[in-house]
Amino acid sequence: MSKGSLLNRLYRISNPPSARSNGFAGGGARTCVPTGGLLILFLIVAQLALPVCAEDKNTVTIRLANIPLRSATGVQNRAELAVFDAFFRKHPNYRYERVTGLALPEGLAEAQQMMAFAGDRAPDVFDLSIRQVQNYIRQGLILPLDDLIREYRKKNPHWKPPSLGLTEHHYDAARGPDGRLYAIVSDYWILGLWYRRDLFEEAGIVPPRPPKDWQEYFEFAQRLTYPEKHVKGARFQTGQYGTAIRTGYTAGYIFTNFVYQAGGDMTLQERTCPVDGTVNEFKQEDKQCRCRKCGRSLADQPRRWKVAYGREPGQRALRFYKRLRWTEWTRCPDCQTPNNLPVAVCPTCKEENPLRTPVERMGCRVCGTVMPVKAEQTRFRCKGCGRDLHGQPVYTGVARIGGNPVEMFLRGEIAMMLDHINPQVIDQVLTQGGLRPDQIGLGPPPSAGEGGVRAALTGGRAWVISARAARDPKVLQAAWEYLVFRCSEEAQRIMTEVYVKGGYPHLIRPQMLRKFGFTEEYEDYEPAFRRAMEEAPKYGRIQPHDPYYQHVEGHELAVPIDTILYEGGQYKDPARVIQTSMNEVNAKLYRVVPPEVERRRNFWGTVLFLLIAPLVLYGFVWAMREQSEVHVGALEQKATQVVGTGKRRRVTTMLAWSLMLPALLTVLLWQYVPLIRGTLMAFYDYKIYGNSQFIALANFIEVMTSPDFWNSVRATVLYVGLNLAIGFVAPIFLALLLHEVPRGKILFRVIFYLPAVTTGLVIMFLWKMFYDPSPYGFLNRIMMPILHALGVVSPEVKYIDWLHTPGLAMLCVVIPGVWAGAGPGSLIYLAALKTVPEDLYEAIAVDGGNFWHKMWYIMFPSLKPLIMINFIGAFIGSFHAMQNVFVMTGGGPANSTMVLGIHIWTNAFLYLRFGYATAMAWVLGSALIGFTILQLRILKRVEFRAAHAVEG
Repeated sequence: MSKGSLLNRLYRISNPPSARSNGFAGGGARTCVPTGGLLILFLIVAQLALPVCAEDKNTVTIRLANIPLRSATGVQNRAELAVFDAFFRKHPNYRYERVTGLALPEGLAEAQQMMAFAGDRAPDVFDLSIRQVQNYIRQGLILPLDDLIREYRKKNPHWKPPSLGLTEHHYDAARGPDGRLYAIVSDYWILGLWYRRDLFEEAGIVPPRPPKDWQEYFEFAQRLTYPEKHVKGARFQTGQYGTAIRTGYTAGYIFTNFVYQAGGDMTLQERTCPVDGTVNEFKQEDKQCRCRKCGRSLADQPRRWKVAYGREPGQRALRFYKRLRWTEWTRCPDCQTPNNLPVAVCPTCKEENPLRTPVERMGCRVCGTVMPVKAEQTRFRCKGCGRDLHGQPVYTGVARIGGNPVEMFLRGEIAMMLDHINPQVIDQVLTQGGLRPDQIGLGPPPSAGEGGVRAALTGGRAWVISARAARDPKVLQAAWEYLVFRCSEEAQRIMTEVYVKGGYPHLIRPQMLRKFGFTEEYEDYEPAFRRAMEEAPKYGRIQPHDPYYQHVEGHELAVPIDTILYEGGQYKDPARVIQTSMNEVNAKLYRVVPPEVERRRNFWGTVLFLLIAPLVLYGFVWAMREQSEVHVGALEQKATQVVGTGKRRRVTTMLAWSLMLPALLTVLLWQYVPLIRGTLMAFYDYKIYGNSQFIALANFIEVMTSPDFWNSVRATVLYVGLNLAIGFVAPIFLALLLHEVPRGKILFRVIFYLPAVTTGLVIMFLWKMFYDPSPYGFLNRIMMPILHALGVVSPEVKYIDWLHTPGLAMLCVVIPGVWAGAGPGSLIYLAALKTVPEDLYEAIAVDGGNFWHKMWYIMFPSLKPLIMINFIGAFIGSFHAMQNVFVMTGGGPANSTMVLGIHIWTNAFLYLRFGYATAMAWVLGSALIGFTILQLRILKRVEFRAAHAVEG
């Protein structure tokens, strides 16, 4: 029986003819209609629920992230959606649940997935970069796929993973230390050099072609740099530069390519020969690992990773970064030839020191060595026409620092960039940027010259299955089938057809057009793009992918790069900077330290812990006892007066405890249980999905001996000092001024209170716009004329990069909070000043006192108790501050604003080092317990009572 016929019968049964004909005229009708309606409603719900319940038994729900949106119209989204829909049409018993996360800044986006795992909200199947796979394996977050592949091949013996453009090295990144496969690599990317052919022709580089080595790359960039040029459509009108250099969290993977171009390695594997104990180093790609001494194969020996980017090729790469950023030069006004300033080469560190004016002696700007300068060294004539160039405008560098290189490339603010050669970037350039194919050139990255190679960094996307999917075999099977379909030839064909039918064949790889029979579209593909995309893999070298490299590329490499690129970098030695970074990374992440150093570090770390832990425990017990002594006696006396003694008091006590029990249990559950669990976590190498190992004091020892931790302590102390020196004093001073304003008090109070109406996050983003690093930024427009007039900065300096200058960044972070908080904070002190009797003011006026006497002898003593209480609270709160710094700088540049809050968050949620992060949090809490005790002692002496304003 159909559902419709059943509903008709139910209607006739529940509504007899009398009821239908009489309508609502009779009482029977009024009784029958509601009853029949309820009966129908009940039976409909029951009938609909039966198939749902039956369906629920066979339906499997899988959790997915990055699901394409149906409302989006982009061709890439439509292609992804077509594949997504095809899978669920093929498997109608599968359902999906969308998993979303926090939107994080560029460079921290990978933390979104990690935070999902930390909250047990991770998707069952998802894709990630191949350089992340080893870290996920180490954390136990993803499952090996060998058993699933074996079972699937029983039904599909000809199935194999996708291979279009992939190499065996891509799958090396997907295998764990146990040799099992944890990911299916579905796609690859490769870096290439993009250049603007139209800008090359304007600069006289004809015919336009990519530079072959670093020297030519620099010369091309210099010829393409016009700092004072008005670039049409440019966002900030800051001129045209030859290239751009990424900074911060996104700097690492581009720098990796430069190290490869110099012939170096980012990571190496060490294997120890079991026969003679020789420690052998091998490249990441090496598989025939043979002992250099005895020739024995070491492929079966355990390997240990370490970074090697601080060796000579890495030093050479960072030195080239410094050259792009800090070379001083000028352009001949006659022949327009770029000319570098004459230099004096330091005999000690080989630094090239520019000579702006004739001198006889000068000190090296890096090492300070004083060296004589010959007269012929100071001659400065154009190498093209011979004109004397003394007095011409001097430019610094040929590269834009920071920002989005693709956007600057589209606007014509830079002429060259290193970026992916793939359809997504082509789409940005041609579709969104509006450039013509004949304006764009593509080629391989240049080599470093002598000893260098043409290397193009290549990576890829890999599909994995979350460990949480193993909780339910049905979910695991559904996740595997989704993974197989997303990596299948059928999915590739669907995406290719969507691109071609939508009129965008140039946004798919030409290899896929040829593979799926779109011969005409393949032949019409832009020859330069097709040639570049087909030839690029010849220069490809796989991205580093050891278990810790995600941390290195996303965080550690930013420190030496930012140190050289930002203000003050011209006075640094690149070799020393990057070698120091390599040694620190090897020591703290890879544990490549001499045994004696390890023993000494463990000894002193243990001593510090054993000295501090008893003091912290004693302070906690003392504080609890002090609080008990303050309140218990008074409470017992009051209880005796109100309740009495004996049986009545016992009954009342039991009733009070029963009423407080829900609140006490809530506090216990949400406060003390997490506190205890967090305490235990600090003694484990904690893993989200089990297998956590007890490591005793190792986390605390690492905290005590970590240079990063002590750098964060220094940054936090600086933040606290600036915040208290400016932010704590400002509300007090403002309250004193507002109290003395003769007219317009209400108006001024409203004006100063207005920032409190806006959320703190909006305030931070607003000030981040004010700090725009260009001559047209709001703060630069206001401050630069003043700074030039005062002689603080040279007239040649057109702007200050406020947030990326290590010496200014922390101050710039503090100022927005002071601006937003001074007004609301002053109202508290202003209310306290209202309680001061006017007689005191009159008395000091009679005695001949002025405003400063009034402030020092009357106002300040009246506010002193409130100031003391607020000071301790502000001090403790400043140590926990994180959000302002996170939004403004993210901890940069070069970790100069990496406060403890961000350092703890980064280790916990970006690298899932919960044990280490918890140990840091406990160390921070222990350092603040003394101030907490001080606050309790002050509060014990303060008597709180209602105040009444004294009107004058």
